Amino acid sequence: MSDTWRLFIAIGLSPELHQRLLPLREALVTARERQGGGLSIPPLANLHLTLQFLGDTPASLVPVIDRHLNLALSGCAAFTVPVRGVGAFPQLNRPRIIWAGLSSSEKLTSLHRHVIDGLDGLPLRLDRKPFKPHLTLARVKQTHGHHIQDALKPYLSEDFGVLKVESVRLYRSELHQSGAVYTPLATWRLE
Repeated sequence: MSDTWRLFIAIGLSPELHQRLLPLREALVTARERQGGGLSIPPLANLHLTLQFLGDTPASLVPVIDRHLNLALSGCAAFTVPVRGVGAFPQLNRPRIIWAGLSSSEKLTSLHRHVIDGLDGLPLRLDRKPFKPHLTLARVKQTHGHHIQDALKPYLSEDFGVLKVESVRLYRSELHQSGAVYTPLATWRLE
């Protein structure tokens, strides 16, 4: 067993939101088949909203992270965030990451700040990019034609329901040939 683990802090999706995203996922699978591959689509169970990617982290820090975030997140209230539309990074006509969007939310931004503040002072190399909340639906390895854009068009302004933010989790990510396996290591319930 390695003593360095690939970790991230995230919010899981409810079964209801998984169901609402299923037709879009199926459209992406069809687009992948039409273009002959080049699109990595995770299982619905792996979808999440990343609050902070920690990367390779000493396993010995897991209990320390747990204690710090338990304090940092105490008193944070549960809330919901509307999930609307789809898009891509860097842009739709040159997609690398396909995502479902989250409406602007001060509560979500505040939760992200609580996580960052809770990790402050720990020996971690935190990604300091601006927080752009989204649900990653697929990663594009290569495109052939407009199959992906065509699959996304009906969903550009689709209302997928809400993300129920009731808890935050620390996950271990193990990369395998068949895809990533996410194991929850700690959970912090919101009030």
